Amino acid sequence: MKRSPRALWTAAVTTLAVAAVTALGASEAPDTAAARPTQAKAGTSVTANVPVLRIGSKGPAVTALQYLLTARGHTVAADGVFGHKTADKAFQRNNRLTADGVVGAKTWSKLTRTVRQNSSGPTVKAAQRLLTARGHAVAADGVFGKRTAFAVRAFQKSRSLPADAIVGPKTWNALLTTSLAAQPASRPSAPRGYSLKFTKNHKHPMYSTLSLVRDGKVPLRVG
Repeated sequence: MKRSPRALWTAAVTTLAVAAVTALGASEAPDTAAARPTQAKAGTSVTANVPVLRIGSKGPAVTALQYLLTARGHTVAADGVFGHKTADKAFQRNNRLTADGVVGAKTWSKLTRTVRQNSSGPTVKAAQRLLTARGHAVAADGVFGKRTAFAVRAFQKSRSLPADAIVGPKTWNALLTTSLAAQPASRPSAPRGYSLKFTKNHKHPMYSTLSLVRDGKVPLRVG
């Protein structure tokens, strides 16, 4: 039986709609819709130098891991402590990885994804938490705005990476592997108020000086 042009058109539209919904449902992680236009393919490639995390691990890398797991549909509290809930092997099983509950380079590669300005969601929070841990403080609000872009550029320059403000494979790798020793040193704040500073003249002790210090500066010297 021949179908009318209208019926054929309706069937074609329905088929395309079902295909689109199926594809979207298979590829989307729980990052917000604002991130979709700027997200690259899920998963990036990191090197073997990234930290290996397991039960008992603690710190910002664990917090980032927990945000990334949440972004991929495996919600866990971002408390920075690698406990049994974080060690759940569901993500590894779903991605055909060795389901050992240990997060190494292969698992990191499946978890990370490229984010840039206007992206949002838990993946952005993971990048923000690592930026702060590397000395480029930014609020972990999950919104990749101008401040986060500035922090990413600053970090990239410090690691001799292209300063494009895009957190892709190389930047993720650097964020995960940068040691505390490589972080920019913070300047100690100057003391506030008054204090006395004694400077001894070892050659001529009688010429030693006593200074009145105000807010870290010496406005008045006594003796």
